[in-house]
Amino acid sequence: MKRLKILHHNYRVPQALPMAAAFGMLLPAAQAFEVPLASEWTLYDPEGNSSLSEQSPSGFTATISDLHFDETEQTSDANNRPVVLQEFEPLDLTEVGASIRARFDVTLLTEVLEINDSDFRFAFYDTSSNFEIIVGMADFGHPEGTGLRMRIDHHISSFDGENPDPDFKTGDYGNFAEGGGTLSSGGGPGSPGLRYADDISTFEAVITRISPTNLEVTLNWTVNSEFASTGVASTSFILDESVASDDVPPGGGFTQLNGFGFRLQDGDPFDQDGDDTTADSGSYKVSNLVIDRTLIVPLDDSWAEYDPDNAQVIADQTGSGFTATVFDVSEPAEGEPSTIPAIYQQFDPLDISQVGQSIEVAFDVTLNTQVFEANDSDFRFALYDTNSNMEMILGMIDFGPPSGTFMRLRIDNHINGLDENDEVQPFDQADFSHFTSGSDSLETVSGSAGDGLQYIDTPSRFVTKITRTSENRLDFLTTWTVKGSSHTSATATGFVEEPNPAKPGDVPASGKFLQMDGFGFKLFDLDPFDEDADDGTEDSGSYTVSNLTMRYCPGIVVTDGSIKVISVVRDSESGDITITWESEDGLNYDIYKSTDLEDFGDSPVETVTASGSTSSFTIPAAEVTSDTKAFFKIADQ
Repeated sequence: MKRLKILHHNYRVPQALPMAAAFGMLLPAAQAFEVPLASEWTLYDPEGNSSLSEQSPSGFTATISDLHFDETEQTSDANNRPVVLQEFEPLDLTEVGASIRARFDVTLLTEVLEINDSDFRFAFYDTSSNFEIIVGMADFGHPEGTGLRMRIDHHISSFDGENPDPDFKTGDYGNFAEGGGTLSSGGGPGSPGLRYADDISTFEAVITRISPTNLEVTLNWTVNSEFASTGVASTSFILDESVASDDVPPGGGFTQLNGFGFRLQDGDPFDQDGDDTTADSGSYKVSNLVIDRTLIVPLDDSWAEYDPDNAQVIADQTGSGFTATVFDVSEPAEGEPSTIPAIYQQFDPLDISQVGQSIEVAFDVTLNTQVFEANDSDFRFALYDTNSNMEMILGMIDFGPPSGTFMRLRIDNHINGLDENDEVQPFDQADFSHFTSGSDSLETVSGSAGDGLQYIDTPSRFVTKITRTSENRLDFLTTWTVKGSSHTSATATGFVEEPNPAKPGDVPASGKFLQMDGFGFKLFDLDPFDEDADDGTEDSGSYTVSNLTMRYCPGIVVTDGSIKVISVVRDSESGDITITWESEDGLNYDIYKSTDLEDFGDSPVETVTASGSTSSFTIPAAEVTSDTKAFFKIADQ
């Protein structure tokens, strides 16, 4: 018997909060679900000399051969480069908070000997507007090119002349992933890049509507190689659709996306001898592909603060940020708690106990006052859990001229100060004196901070994320892009293994992180805006956090992997929740229910007979309202 467990709300709901209210808060019109993909991919291959094998909804193996080389013209037809793609039901991008993510692994089965600058490409596209967002252009082969790029293109289909046809031509992907001017670029992940056979590259691209006229696109690339240490690269850009240009579809903006695909942007990508006239071929494999939508966590327009010395003023508060003016604070007497102010938000708990669940926070920071002193790791931000009194410090950033380790990650086993016996106590809402203190660092850092966080009007973009990658492991990733003249980018990664980490205090008493319900900031210095190197004089300064969004991926929880869930969707009008999975025509599927994840009973609550390749089960709105939490198993007979 095949069994699948579904945590259908996938985060822990306080007993006082009915499930319907929790769903209403966290499931807006752009709901979270995994986009169903077909088992067979489309191969655009006009010359007919490439092939696909091992196809599934989560990937494929592509064998790519040379294009015909015209020795007279000394070129091949770029429109004939093969494309591997899938199309799906349109995903709406008009609502603020709408977010679409693609995550996948790439393994080369043939070593790449040439330097192919930005030639491994992948893109989301929209056939209704003939536009595409090229979310990844990675060096293919020896990494001596740009590393990573992103582009927008206003035509997917091939064309002749200067003026492309504005309409998509069905079946024609000749200009796919070509693009025009580069909108964002970042360094590569370091040697060896996407070059050697059997190395694994993991890419994650996210497109998010952050305002009615702005789309944010982020990309992370991690390389795991037997030839070198793990390499990480990232890049991002914000597309302002209010500025008329070729980067914006007719009508003023991207409204939807309905396809995703891959292309090697070279006529001879696996060239073995530097001669385009000889026949070469090679293969690459895409696996573990997931395209999904994440939930936007609603935040309050008012931020809370810990400020016992009245040394902080918060202004311009919204759910997406604030401006904080920070004054000096005095050194506390021995044994007294710290009075350094903190700013934070708390929200309904987000479950991170199940594989595939993740929380991501992205925001901009702009200094309104220049920072002259080198304050090592003093701009800090963290996700925390009031239930366990634990926090994950996802950013400890140099505040002022970069010095020392400019970027760190830590875990801390108490947000509050310790008691008189130096013992950790239960969380106290009035005490954030130890917030973002931490102890041993966990990070591996790559990239450069450039000018860092020191100059006025030079925004820094931070994207930080925790992901449950296995039953006993949480991974952390924080990227920092400085948008000054140097436009530099740095990445810090880390992880904690449960229930027996290297340092016992790095996990809750339960042995595992179960949830997060808060996020906050702190300038970890008594005199962060010191202008004269004299802590005895009064100084003050301010910074602004803006464009803050928090995304949650509830994940689909599979105990066997033998039955694949396609989506878990709540109807915004009726309140019903529908679970859809891949099925075998004519087979019976039993649905079991539990309210404690232990007793599912001997009899199913319903049996569904499949009448095609997918089947569904609906949880009525009344049941959603009455249960504070519920779990379901699906089993075929």
